[in-house]
Amino acid sequence: MSLYLPHVDDSGFRVNKTGFSLPFHSRDIAYQTFVFKLPLTPKVEQTLYLCFNSGDSMTLAPMKETEGDVLTPDNLATLPTELLARFEDATDRNDLEMVESIINEIRLHNVALANGLAELADMFDYEAILDLIREAQGLQT
Repeated sequence: MSLYLPHVDDSGFRVNKTGFSLPFHSRDIAYQTFVFKLPLTPKVEQTLYLCFNSGDSMTLAPMKETEGDVLTPDNLATLPTELLARFEDATDRNDLEMVESIINEIRLHNVALANGLAELADMFDYEAILDLIREAQGLQT
């Protein structure tokens, strides 16, 4: 499977390849199925190309979009400072159970935000979560 991402200056494409014939560590995201990181800008139309070849049936399922653009530092900054600090610590330590527990606490404050964070956690994209948390903490000070 190959994902073709056009260069900003229209000089060609960046190609990300994945598949069963390639080593697991070469995947964009270390996940059981094939998942690509997409460098998309909110509210900007962009064309991407996906090429795949399979002798078997294949199901393509896009990730569900969260309501609006809820995964923003501004939205995380509305959470209690102590909750964000615990969330950063759990995420930084890759403590799966604690991350899940804190996301459930966040659900009491903002359901859509919690759902978006849960999707990132399910993909083990802790780097993206930490980036959001740290930007949010900067807004709280």
